[in-house]
Amino acid sequence: LKTIATLIKYGAKGFLSKGCKPKELEYAILQIYSGKFCFESLFPDEPNWGFNNKFKEYATLDLSKRELEVAKLMSTDKAYKEIASDLNISPNTIENIRVRIFEKTGSKTRTEAVLLLISMGLININ
Repeated sequence: LKTIATLIKYGAKGFLSKGCKPKELEYAILQIYSGKFCFESLFPDEPNWGFNNKFKEYATLDLSKRELEVAKLMSTDKAYKEIASDLNISPNTIENIRVRIFEKTGSKTRTEAVLLLISMGLININ
């Protein structure tokens, strides 16, 4: 997660492993050329993997200040229990916030949610 977030921070639109298949490379080039993101390692089990400009679909996300605060900490290597401790709230509260973030972003994973929020400029990593 941290590596992919850093790549995005510095302007990368995609990433493929050296062992990717020619069809995967072609797909990635087309996705990036059309203005989308394409990170193979995010969705390796999906036939049409890619981070496909979800920010257009969720352009009016309404995350609370607390949700954004938790999302920023989700972009670190910290476990949810550590995030709860840092914010001085219970792990159950963090779980509830995590669920709301996933629902509002349409994400299934922590990585997907964080990358979406970074791409939208709602959180940044330093």
